[in-house]
Amino acid sequence: MRVMAIQNKVKIDKWAEGSGAGNPSEVREYGNAPGICPGAEVGGLDEGATAGILRNIWINSWPVLGVMLLNFVVGYTDVYVAGMLSPDVQAVVGFISQLYFILIILGNALGVGTVALVSSSVGRCEWGQAFDFTRQSLVMAASIGAILAVLSFAGAGEIILQFSLPEAIRGMALVYLKIFSFAMLPNYIIILMSAVFRAAGQPLIPFRVMGVVTVLNVASSFGLALGLGPLPRLGYRGIATATAISMLAGMLLVATVLFGRKWRGVWEGSWKPRAGIIRSILRISWPAAVLQLAWNAGSLALYQFLGKLGAASITAMAAYANGLRMESITYLPAFALNMAAAVLVGQSLGAGSVERARRYGWQTAAAGTVVLSLFAALLAHFAPRLAGMLTEDPAVKAETIRYLYFNLAAAPLMVFSVVLGGAMQGAGDTMGVMKIIVFAIWIVRIPLAAFFCFTLGFGATGVWGAMFCSLTLQGALMTWKYWRGGWIAAAIAKKA
Repeated sequence: MRVMAIQNKVKIDKWAEGSGAGNPSEVREYGNAPGICPGAEVGGLDEGATAGILRNIWINSWPVLGVMLLNFVVGYTDVYVAGMLSPDVQAVVGFISQLYFILIILGNALGVGTVALVSSSVGRCEWGQAFDFTRQSLVMAASIGAILAVLSFAGAGEIILQFSLPEAIRGMALVYLKIFSFAMLPNYIIILMSAVFRAAGQPLIPFRVMGVVTVLNVASSFGLALGLGPLPRLGYRGIATATAISMLAGMLLVATVLFGRKWRGVWEGSWKPRAGIIRSILRISWPAAVLQLAWNAGSLALYQFLGKLGAASITAMAAYANGLRMESITYLPAFALNMAAAVLVGQSLGAGSVERARRYGWQTAAAGTVVLSLFAALLAHFAPRLAGMLTEDPAVKAETIRYLYFNLAAAPLMVFSVVLGGAMQGAGDTMGVMKIIVFAIWIVRIPLAAFFCFTLGFGATGVWGAMFCSLTLQGALMTWKYWRGGWIAAAIAKKA
């Protein structure tokens, strides 16, 4: 049964105090924001109402799933347009995409920490505190995004030299990265505010923003790369330029939302640094940053392995880029459910319902695994046809299909792992999730890939096999940790 939020004024409580949000004197009293507190939607459900839990999972996940699918469309389009140009361009697009994910790690990590704190505040209907967290996170995201944009542009040459790219594509990669760097600051703002909107129970906002970004990106990528209509033919430069233009438009849309009536409270408080709030955000965010660094650095390490395969290197790197894009139809929805689970678990814990938080994790993971495993099976069945849509090169097509067969076989445990990891991050247990990911990537995947690829001479197939082994182990470890319940004990300890 639902209940209306009737609190008028609230103060920071022991949960936020214990998680480092600062002393009670640092946080002013606020009334609730206009309208029903989104946390009441979670807190009002009966603990045993499975239908209600599934309904909330759906409401909070489908817009995020939409965002992930739109991201898939953008990534697929970039690779498709690159394939129309040459395999060399496809290899560059795949490499720079992996490098770019490393450059935005801090933004994603800030989003994880902000979701845990804002969703907990919303669960308690403490909107003033949620706005405080938003302001501090927004300032940090904008500052880091601007600094990294300058560094990635000015230091593009040094960055490219750190990786074993074939000489034929180094110059192309340098130019692509410089153009791509202009998307850095806008992307940081979009990532952070999308996290805030989700945590506040308004996932439709980032969905709409990404819809506009996708339309602009797809149209300008084709138009600028191929010189359609009155547009200049920029080749591979056009793909990178399209990304920068579309991200800037997305940032402007986010700004219009923040100046609207419902979010005006963000501008009403102080923008001065608040040590307690910053400590709280960083305490949850830094393990998430290490996790993403380990994941993306691991991907780049695999690119380096593939780049050392001699004559087969371009084929292997292009297949890796193609496979990642195609496989994302399973793992991007999994990350959407990861984000939904984080919000629902965070709001439930904020509302004081540990049992509901636990059930949200299990049921989101189970539902996601069933549905996405079916998608994975369909993708495997149509792999030859889909690979042929991305490239006309027979060698690249064959290697792409081989990549998909290995990685899609690990899809069920991968999905379970990703969703349960999101649930634990929503509770603030980013450290436990980080340890499992780092172990799976750097203790299992990378050494196995080197052994299979070079020692046993399996080449790219050895890399794909190492990925399968690490994903399987990661899923088993994450399930075991969630079942043991240490993340709940950590959340209770913060609240005590």
